[in-house]
Amino acid sequence: MTDVKRAGDVIKGLKANTIFHSGPPVEWKRMAGPMRSAMIGAMLFEGWAKTPAEAVRKAEQGKVKFGSSLDHNAISCLSGATSESMPVFEVENRTFGNKAYIALPELGMQFGRYDKKTLDNLVWVKETLAPTLRDALRELGGLEMEPIISQALLMGDECHDRTVAASCLFERIIAPIIVNVSEKKTAIQVLKYMAGIDLFFLWPLMARAKAVADAAHGVEYSTITSFLAGNGTEMGLKVSSLGHQWFKAPSPLFYVAKYDEGFSDKDSNPEVGDSILVDMQGLGGGAMAAGIAHVLSTGDSAEDAIRYSKEMMRISVGKNSYFRIPVLNFEGTPVGVDIRKVLETGISQVCAVGIAHNKPGIGLIGFGMVRVPMACYQSSYEAFKRKYKGSA
Repeated sequence: MTDVKRAGDVIKGLKANTIFHSGPPVEWKRMAGPMRSAMIGAMLFEGWAKTPAEAVRKAEQGKVKFGSSLDHNAISCLSGATSESMPVFEVENRTFGNKAYIALPELGMQFGRYDKKTLDNLVWVKETLAPTLRDALRELGGLEMEPIISQALLMGDECHDRTVAASCLFERIIAPIIVNVSEKKTAIQVLKYMAGIDLFFLWPLMARAKAVADAAHGVEYSTITSFLAGNGTEMGLKVSSLGHQWFKAPSPLFYVAKYDEGFSDKDSNPEVGDSILVDMQGLGGGAMAAGIAHVLSTGDSAEDAIRYSKEMMRISVGKNSYFRIPVLNFEGTPVGVDIRKVLETGISQVCAVGIAHNKPGIGLIGFGMVRVPMACYQSSYEAFKRKYKGSA
């Protein structure tokens, strides 16, 4: 993690009246409720519309353009929108030299709300949180993320829906620097804000996942999935050797879920968000055996958590020698989901995810588990066979 910058200055293709969203590209008329909410929130935040109704009209008239963050050098959390004046974390893959960006944590709009509290908070994030974190990261000379992830797995995180340890480890490092570079009042506000978001480190974790995926994409003859994401309407994946084509299927519902009080299955939107890219790289669902306590949030059992990690190892080509799972005798987390192994075993990628309400403006209502539709793997493998005749 190297810096905090303005989205429009660093994300390719992001300009005025353009918003990037999570998942494969989707036009306004097919967007799910929580994603529409996020787009409306971004338009109000940017001042492109004065009311939600005006924002909807502009979207319907084509005056605002939409695109996939993952088709550029960015990534979006849940239904979160990224527009030009939003501040973003910068994460650099120093081995390959590429960078990825994600909007700073804001739990309203990124989970599908656009009320006054959310819009005011977006302004505070831009005017207070962003410059404070920017100054701190620059003073620190950047922050290596791997040691934090490695330690967090040993402390009970699965590093997707459960990042309590990772967030605390990050804040332990950054807090003294924030105090050093900020006025007392600002430092207190920023530290309280960060401490109030258990998932805070998920945002840079996602940008790291994007930086890793970009470097792994474009390898000839590879059947490794390099990208995975959902927009609430469709879930899609990309395969390293098959260019920029998305292989899609309808976004899946949650086969197990635990909802906040007052909500149930009938309220949930199908899976939405880019954060499942973290799972595809062996954290989240792949590391559930490390973060067994997360089953308290999903409704699963401890035995299920261990089974998920073992299943992901069966469909992956290797294990991470640095990220280890204590309960599995410190085996490394699974790396490199292979579409051939998925089809051979019948085991689909499992993902630990947050659940958004299916109606605009409500937001996060619980946590659950989803499986990637087998149709995504089947269509990508057919495309691989067509491209590399005789090599499948």
